[in-house]
Amino acid sequence: MKKLFYCIGVLAITFILVSGIVLAADGKSVAPQDFFTDGFRCVKNDDAGNTYTIVEYSANVYTNIIPGEIQGYKITRIGDGAFKNKPYIVGRIDIPDSVVSIGKDAFSGCSNIRGIYCGSSLVEIGDNAFSNCKELKEIHLSNVKSIGTEAFSECPGLSEEFEIPQSVNSLGDRVFSLSNVKNVKFVSITAPKITINTFDGNPGLKVSVPEIGKGYTKENYWPVDTDYYVVSGDLDRNGQVDTADAAVALNLFKYKNYTSEDIKIGDMDKNGIIDTADAAVILNVFKYGSN
Repeated sequence: MKKLFYCIGVLAITFILVSGIVLAADGKSVAPQDFFTDGFRCVKNDDAGNTYTIVEYSANVYTNIIPGEIQGYKITRIGDGAFKNKPYIVGRIDIPDSVVSIGKDAFSGCSNIRGIYCGSSLVEIGDNAFSNCKELKEIHLSNVKSIGTEAFSECPGLSEEFEIPQSVNSLGDRVFSLSNVKNVKFVSITAPKITINTFDGNPGLKVSVPEIGKGYTKENYWPVDTDYYVVSGDLDRNGQVDTADAAVALNLFKYKNYTSEDIKIGDMDKNGIIDTADAAVILNVFKYGSN
């Protein structure tokens, strides 16, 4: 009988270790500090919730899945070097909506990644996060706020034009060094914070910013020969496309007193005049956030 109880106890302990379940004194499950499953080693974050960071992927199995949840626990961070130099991370990688940050060198040297699609919660990309990803062709940043030093360096496969969304408010040194990016286009009306070296390491790189942008100055380290582009539809020049712009378009159409600059900004259907159709397009852009 004692032997039977012993065997049952061993089996129970084994189950707990494999499943990652820890029991408190009252018998309730407690989140483990560290667990390993399917090649992913995860460490508990120092926060109020039971959230985890992926700190290592060690399986020699090809995958393009970065899990947002493992064993019922939410993954909110990808740690430093978690997937560094892993040829088994392939194709298009979707960063889960649960992930808020990607650590330095997290995907550095991943030679088989083709695309990165950032989830809606991701706000921080660390230093060298995607450096030396030779086959990386596209990156969709979504709501990212901070891009670290050399985050996309040595990525010769990147498309020639790279758009920095309005959400980004800071970029580190040499973000695109030794890459194939020829034109970096900034969307935000207010200039993000950059360093004197942000655009270094990529000779001939052109930088495009909104014509009505604020803070894109030499004093803030922006190139003095920066190219400018117009925010289409922003007829009242307040930095966004909204219903007020549609009203301006209708007023210009009514009185026919628009300038060539107005046409460049407000002629949304490109027929050479500003009319009610342009106002309709502006309203649609305001509604859906894209033109």
